[in-house]
Amino acid sequence: ANNHGHAGRAPWFGCACCPPNLARVIADIGQYMASVGPGTLYAHLYGGADLATTVDGAPVRLRERTQYPWRDRIRFSVEVPDPKVFTLAFRIPGWCRGATLRVNGEPVEIAPLLSKGYVYVKREWRRGDRVDLRLPMPVERAEANPRVRMDCGKVALQRGPVVYCLEEVDNGRELADLVLPRRGRLRAQFRPDLLGGVMVLRGRARRREGVGWNETLYRAERSAAQTVEVVAVPYFLWANRGPGEMM
Repeated sequence: ANNHGHAGRAPWFGCACCPPNLARVIADIGQYMASVGPGTLYAHLYGGADLATTVDGAPVRLRERTQYPWRDRIRFSVEVPDPKVFTLAFRIPGWCRGATLRVNGEPVEIAPLLSKGYVYVKREWRRGDRVDLRLPMPVERAEANPRVRMDCGKVALQRGPVVYCLEEVDNGRELADLVLPRRGRLRAQFRPDLLGGVMVLRGRARRREGVGWNETLYRAERSAAQTVEVVAVPYFLWANRGPGEMM
C-alpha cells in the first residue's frame, strides 16, 4: 500500500536515528532560520518569528509574520534605534519562480540583486521599514528523470515547498487504480479543521473499476472507469487518521 510495506508508520526502527535527529533539529531551528555576516542579515527559512541580533555591532530587530508554507506572502518589519546602512538577504527557494519583493510598498527588481539564491537589499534601514516577499505557489506536477524507472508514467503533486500524497481515508481503497488527467485542474483549499489546519489539493481523476475479474488473471477487455474527486494532503502528515493505503 505504500513504500514502507504496511498501512501505517513504523512504530520503531532497527537504526533509530530519526527521533534524536528530529529533536536536535527542533532545538536548533532558530539558528537555521537566520544568520548574520559582515554587514548582512540573512533570512534562510520562513515562518512567524522575532529576531533580535546585531549587525556590525548595531542592534537590529526583525519581525516576521506569515502563514507560510500555506500562504505565499511573508512580511518583515525592521526595527533599529537609529538609521543604519546594512543588507538584508532573503533566500529565494529553488522551487520558486516569479518571486516579488516590495520595500515600504515599492516594488524592487529582484534579478539585479540576486546572487546564489539570495536577493540582497542594501539600504539605510529605519524603524518601521517593511519588506513584503511573495513566493508564488502554483500547484505543480513534478516529473522524475526518466532513468528512475519506477517513476515512469507517474508524477508527484507539489505546491510550494510541500509534496502531497493520497490517503485511503480521503480517496477509498485501491489507490493504484487512480489516474490523473494530464490537464486536469488541481486547486488548493485551506482546511482549518483538518490535521491542525492544512492546505489540501483537490482535483478530478479517473478510477478504474475493478469488477468482473473473478479468478481471471488477464483479459483483453478494457476496464471501465469513472470520474471521481481526489483529495491530496501534505505527505509529512500521512498516517495521522488511522491505518490505510497511501500513495
